[in-house]
Amino acid sequence: VFRTVEALRPLTLLVDEADSFLGDNEELRGILNSGFEKSGEVVRVVEMKEEWRPIRFATFCPVALAGIGALPGTLEDRAVPVALQRKAAAETVMKLRTPGARAALHDLARKLARWAADRRRYLPTDPAVPDAMGDREGDIAVPLLAVADDAGGEWPGRARRALLNIYGVRAAKEGTMEAGALLLADIKALFNGTSATQLPSARIVEHLGTLEERPWPEWRHGRPMTAPQLARALAPFGIRPGTIRTGRTTAKGYYKESFAEAWTRYLPQENSSPAREGGSEPSHRHTLGNSRLSAEIPAVTPDGVLRIENRAKAAENLGCDGVTASAPPNSPEGGCDGVAAGWSESL
Repeated sequence: VFRTVEALRPLTLLVDEADSFLGDNEELRGILNSGFEKSGEVVRVVEMKEEWRPIRFATFCPVALAGIGALPGTLEDRAVPVALQRKAAAETVMKLRTPGARAALHDLARKLARWAADRRRYLPTDPAVPDAMGDREGDIAVPLLAVADDAGGEWPGRARRALLNIYGVRAAKEGTMEAGALLLADIKALFNGTSATQLPSARIVEHLGTLEERPWPEWRHGRPMTAPQLARALAPFGIRPGTIRTGRTTAKGYYKESFAEAWTRYLPQENSSPAREGGSEPSHRHTLGNSRLSAEIPAVTPDGVLRIENRAKAAENLGCDGVTASAPPNSPEGGCDGVAAGWSESL
């Protein structure tokens, strides 16, 4: 792989059936991992003129990995996941064997190459990255957001909403603490949408089951989250259900005040970074709330975006399945040397 990249760069690697050989090939995984950075390289000893010398080989290039099931975690962390699903009977797609299909793809590639040649010098090098993303996720997002910002119109907002949803759902499926943060944000939005100071567990899980772009409607084996599963997911935050009174009856539920500390610790606070006096606002790459784009981007919840930073495992497994698909890592640099594949959140 590294010899191919060194000899043919710039190029894009398209790797199919990656799940069948990457898991057992630690050396190949290391090469692909190093190619995440624009300065990525490996050193190999090569015989030259009857002498063995250490030679550097470049490994950086855009990569699209396709496979069934989860890919190795180090590759997942460097990727924008693209979850594919089986086509429904009523849906139609163009088959590659259809006359003109491949020609249409070549035409699209030609247009993308022309656009890149014309606009590359104008792309912003430091687009505003949502504070909700972790550092590596922010690095991955930079070239995608640069293209969206240059396109203007609705694209800056659409790109950020799509990335927030992609990485939020992935964190939830991994069963990490970020899944709990996503859950906390959705419950906070539910409380803030009512004047209630307490809510039954049944009401909360019913609401969560209506959030189509969240993992809760298919939390375990394609079924919605239940009240016991909700209790287990909130337990790592010290939040436990109690008996609440609803009219003349009682039920298991949660008091709003019991979430206060967790909301403070795990969700971003509003107006936490006021603008400078006597000048324009600074450009905060990792603070969406203070960015020049904040007015254009509807928040993930009514109270702002949730924070997705720490990769620490929760005290208890949140009980969800692993990531089932993966897709291309993208360059962390602003240069955008290649074009990564799209994803189901149509950008």
